[in-house]
Amino acid sequence: MKKKLILLGCFFIKVLNYLCIKKDGIIFIPHLNCKNDNYDIINYKSDNVLVVFNRIIKDNRFNNYTLYVICHNQQKIDEYRQYVSSFERKGEVCFIPYSRRFITNLLFIKSFFKSKFVFTTDLGHNFTYKTSSQKIISLGY
Repeated sequence: MKKKLILLGCFFIKVLNYLCIKKDGIIFIPHLNCKNDNYDIINYKSDNVLVVFNRIIKDNRFNNYTLYVICHNQQKIDEYRQYVSSFERKGEVCFIPYSRRFITNLLFIKSFFKSKFVFTTDLGHNFTYKTSSQKIISLGY
């Protein structure tokens, strides 16, 4: 019974995702080990997703994209905003604090619904609610 409810919930989320208009959005999901190793968008050289994020943020071709970044260190979000503002981007950069709490997952799902691309290092994430217009790009080893 529990498995059927989970499948029904995933189906409902996928239908909602299908109904949302996909804007020029990109989600970056760094490796969970970044929290332990203190890797972030400033100290990024050891995480493939964060390296791609830094390349995209400096590239003018992606100025109109909204970038969503999962952050493991919530205390440094103001520092991240200052770092991003130094690149004179037109597009918005949103920082989503990593947490297992329900409200944070809703923020992630909302940004997922608006995005066309997802960069991740771990395919262990559940993307069953992905539509055919969205691309999941795994940068794992």
